[in-house]
Amino acid sequence: REYLDRWWEMFGYDMSIFLPDTFSTDFFIKNLTEDDLRRSKGARHDSGNVFRFIDKWVAAYRNAGINPMEKAVLPSDGLDVPMMIAIDDYARDKINVSANGWGTNATNDVWRNEWTSDGYWEGPISQVVKPVRVNGRGTVKLSDNPPKATGAPEDIRRYMEAVGYDPKTEAVECVY
Repeated sequence: REYLDRWWEMFGYDMSIFLPDTFSTDFFIKNLTEDDLRRSKGARHDSGNVFRFIDKWVAAYRNAGINPMEKAVLPSDGLDVPMMIAIDDYARDKINVSANGWGTNATNDVWRNEWTSDGYWEGPISQVVKPVRVNGRGTVKLSDNPPKATGAPEDIRRYMEAVGYDPKTEAVECVY
């Protein structure tokens, strides 16, 4: 709670796109208030099944009495042109979509995606950097896609239990 209030005080509406998958989108939405939902622009999809993500946000806005067409989702996980078209088709008349998160495949599409004969991967480079320790403590990102979770296994397990992370969460192929 305090984190969202401080974020709002510091950045206001212009920077009010949620990035909800640190401890899972389900946990994030469960802890939002109607006011949080009203004052935000929308949410960025960073992992997991993008179509389920859209459905979760549409439901959250509708449950709060908010027209989802006044909000947006910004997919950013492993996008390419065919996926962006599929997302746009799926979200049409449900919620606004922006492909501003098109990253690795937009900036690194000159690479082949294959192993070379000498055993090196020749493909896009993931440009994500995440801290692994802060003040001597391990950091964790659970993600909406279990294979993308980061942190020590014991920390991941502890945080999954603390936030009620669904152990049956669908794994999605990691695309970089």
